[in-house]
Amino acid sequence: MSLVRINGRFLGALKDDGRTDSSQKHSFNFDDKPHVPEGWSIHPDDQIESRLMGVWDASFDQLGLHLDPDQVSVELVKDFSITGDKLKDRLEGHLVIPAHVLDHLFKNPASIPETWKMCTCIFWGTIYRNCSGGRCVGCLSWDPRSQWRMGYILLRREFETCNTAVVLQKAV
Repeated sequence: MSLVRINGRFLGALKDDGRTDSSQKHSFNFDDKPHVPEGWSIHPDDQIESRLMGVWDASFDQLGLHLDPDQVSVELVKDFSITGDKLKDRLEGHLVIPAHVLDHLFKNPASIPETWKMCTCIFWGTIYRNCSGGRCVGCLSWDPRSQWRMGYILLRREFETCNTAVVLQKAV
């Protein structure tokens, strides 16, 4: 059984099915360009300065899910939200994870931590510009039909309690 906590708040418990090994080592070179959807681009000025960069030889058990205080309701009755543009500024200082990891996890869903099924996991370490110039971040979410979905969220929209940032939670 895994207890799920975000910013110290207990959100529930999930039964582990033993299919993941989050301690397995993976290697990523974040200096290489991640997959970019056709017609989209990555602008250096759009990126969060504190994102994880360089070569990362680590395991997924070092990753955590982060919520900004404005995304969490004190009563836990209704969702609070914050715009993506404002949240991007507040994530400065956190080691946010680039889209290389998103691409890998989507291709290797057995590596995705079971606890992530409770939310939309957003990879703020790569910010894209879509064909219309809108800024977007990539995300993973669990579909009720028992499959993982990869998508993109525009920064101009509201990010609610279910929209968590994937961050490095332990020293590399």
